Amino acid sequence: NKDGVLKWKIKIATPKEKKGYGNNIAISSSPAIANDGTIYVASHDQNLYAISSDGNVKWKFPMGFSFDSWSSPAIGKDGTIYLISSPPKGGLFAISPEGKEKWSYSTRVRMFNSPALDEKGNIYVGFASDFKTNELIVFDANGNKKWNHEISLFFESSPAIGKDGTVYIGSFVDGKVGAGVYALSQSGEKWYLSLKTKEIMSTPAVTDKMIYFGDIDGVFYAVDIQGNIKWSFDTKKEIDSSPAIGKEGTIYFGSNIG
Repeated sequence: NKDGVLKWKIKIATPKEKKGYGNNIAISSSPAIANDGTIYVASHDQNLYAISSDGNVKWKFPMGFSFDSWSSPAIGKDGTIYLISSPPKGGLFAISPEGKEKWSYSTRVRMFNSPALDEKGNIYVGFASDFKTNELIVFDANGNKKWNHEISLFFESSPAIGKDGTVYIGSFVDGKVGAGVYALSQSGEKWYLSLKTKEIMSTPAVTDKMIYFGDIDGVFYAVDIQGNIKWSFDTKKEIDSSPAIGKEGTIYFGSNIG
């Protein structure tokens, strides 16, 4: 409830892995809430769940998640749920509010991030199309590719879309440095900000003039939309969290410093 008293809880996650690794991280997905109050959340038992606002399971859809999948659902204006899964059923799924598959796009490589939607209902996904090629793909609501861009680095964060349509997404590198953030548009790569870090899991928060995100080494960045660092803040520990911005401009995020 609004006063912090527990209203209900429901157990939906029973990982299929052997005892030990993964058993205590059964839900990494963030819930999404539809206009009718239905709650959608992915579980490491390899299902997407639809839960009513009073805490009852309406349906579950088998996704084939791996134990370390972090994807969260996004909901279109017509109620369609979009979610990324891992092999053997890996790819992007479009699922109806009744729990039926509308369409899917398959990939052989395990994916960790979440889809994003723009105001027109287009779906943006950062995919590893194979073990060396990565691409940002934009689909329309019917599952048709509108445009895509191949990128050399692995996408680690989920895409964030600016008001002008620019897509910002964080990367991962095999070495110790070089991960950063891409700014992409339909016409191509606008810029890439390379940083002294290996990984950016944090999905950027975007305003009219700035983007905000953290890196795996614990540094939080404020970057303008031209790709220039305006300031940074070192928390000293990993930042996996994605920032949220209050109406007055305060930025909130978590760090593994505790």
